[in-house]
Amino acid sequence: MMTKRHMTWYALQQAPKEPAPIFLMTLYSDLQTLGLTANQAQVYLTLARAGELKAGEVIKKTGLHRNLVYTALQELIEKKLVSSSKFKNVAVYKTLAPARLLREDR
Repeated sequence: MMTKRHMTWYALQQAPKEPAPIFLMTLYSDLQTLGLTANQAQVYLTLARAGELKAGEVIKKTGLHRNLVYTALQELIEKKLVSSSKFKNVAVYKTLAPARLLREDR
């Protein structure tokens, strides 16, 4: 039997390139059930759909205030769900393996 964590991981693996809004709402809700805040879930899904983004691009795509995005990115990095790297001296963010969502010790 699949737990909520396993279903979310599976859904992220099977996500279409341009998911339907209902699919995103379900994932958004599932991420919150797994312990992410609303902002963290929104930033995580934005990065998961896009691959790699600069913080400014995340801000534009989510519509969240820059402070909220930077806070969510830092918290996701601390939870080891997102990584940051420098490209031409600019931070670029990307999601790490969705299987990390299944870990109990986040």
